[in-house]
Amino acid sequence: MSFSETLTVGMLLPMLFCGVGFFFFRKGVNFFITNSNKKRRCLFYTYATITEISSMRINRRRAYFPTYKYVVDGKTIRVETKFGTTYCQYKRGEQVKVWYDYNNPAYSYIDGYNQDRITAIAAILLGSMALFSGLIVIFFVWIA
Repeated sequence: MSFSETLTVGMLLPMLFCGVGFFFFRKGVNFFITNSNKKRRCLFYTYATITEISSMRINRRRAYFPTYKYVVDGKTIRVETKFGTTYCQYKRGEQVKVWYDYNNPAYSYIDGYNQDRITAIAAILLGSMALFSGLIVIFFVWIA
């Protein structure tokens, strides 16, 4: 194998696998870290109104992302959720219980919002598999 082929097969492709794997792994882990952090920090609650429900088509399914608005200390706060669900849980205008951080009222979550954890788990598994397969190829091409 020539040096350019070794460089391409032994470094560039595995590094691409590692990069994509790390991206998905990080997204999945970030989901769980954000959820646990919100449960720990958001100790005050109020009621919010669902103002909008945006959706995105993913393959043959749709993901739904509610936007809600609530008032804390006379300030109106509008929050768009970052993680969606595959079924629409709320209707526009519906009242929901929202937990928020007193020091940062925009940091909040909807009580009982069932986010898709399976997607985050799949991202962690597939991301780690891509990351480790890239590292294995680098090891066998350059070390072994």
